[in-house]
Amino acid sequence: MKKLIPLFVLFALHVSSLKAEDTLVKEYSYDLMSHSSSDVLNPLGIDIDGVNVTLSAWADTATSSQTDVQWQCRRWACYPRQVTVTHDLDTVESATAQLVNGWGYGIRNDLESRGSHQTIDNYGESINGTFVDSFEYLLFSFDSEVNISQIDFGWHAGYDQQVSVVSIANSAEIESASWSSIVSNQTTLNAISASFNIVGSQNNGSANLQSLSNTYSNYWLVGAYNKTFGDIGGHDYNDAFKISSIQFESKLTPPPRQVSEPGALALMSLGLGLVLYRRKRRV
Repeated sequence: MKKLIPLFVLFALHVSSLKAEDTLVKEYSYDLMSHSSSDVLNPLGIDIDGVNVTLSAWADTATSSQTDVQWQCRRWACYPRQVTVTHDLDTVESATAQLVNGWGYGIRNDLESRGSHQTIDNYGESINGTFVDSFEYLLFSFDSEVNISQIDFGWHAGYDQQVSVVSIANSAEIESASWSSIVSNQTTLNAISASFNIVGSQNNGSANLQSLSNTYSNYWLVGAYNKTFGDIGGHDYNDAFKISSIQFESKLTPPPRQVSEPGALALMSLGLGLVLYRRKRRV
């Protein structure tokens, strides 16, 4: 009989544990190519199984140009000449996300012409003789905290391709920032970043974001390899790709599972009966 009491205690603990809250992970697949570009690029976002996702584009292409007077000399004569000089401001500004030839989504920044072949890339542009670096990023904004676990590419440039990913806490802090300040501004952005190699064929590539598996955020920057966000070797000037889909996860907390009232009363009665029976045996 003495063994029945511990067994009862264990059973009671098991039943009470049914009320504990379990944290579950729900997996989502966002195939951008299965939706119209007007829906994907809609400022109101698109619903992916209950999670709202919006898309915007960003690039550090802000420049300032001014006209200076320079003296040019030929043989015995010198004369003034007006020269336009461009300064790279290294400042992030909005760009244009777009579906490109059915392969995936790319970005046209303000330094690129409308007719050029658009990708998400880290190519530079020559403006008035000044070489301007340009890193392009898509910002995925979610209405709840998620973890992006995989990125799929409908096209990439082939050999030696990398992608950089950054989770941030506040999307309003991106504009007018620099990529380095996004990493250093831990007060409001709380950025966590890493870079990854793209594997797979040129028209079917992917990147697994395993090292960021415990990172959850509402805002995720995904773009061309930038050593500021994680140096994994390779070059940060030859990467170009088009994103076709992402896989992401969210944490779910289901409501506590309650034990029915009749079941609880029966359990209490059983326990009380065992205690009274044990007392009677001792008398």
